[in-house]
Amino acid sequence: MSDKLRNLINSIGALSEFLGVMRTELEKNGFTREESVYLVGIVLETMLKNIKGSS
Repeated sequence: MSDKLRNLINSIGALSEFLGVMRTELEKNGFTREESVYLVGIVLETMLKNIKGSS
């Protein structure tokens, strides 16, 4: 496996972990599951747009 592919897989895994923790913490702090998933989706969308714009 190439280094670029390995880095991509690791990045996706790290991002998934971060977003999962964020969703869990939002729910612990009173957000409903729907609200927390929506907010995490906005964060993900923003992060992906910034990555695309910086290349």
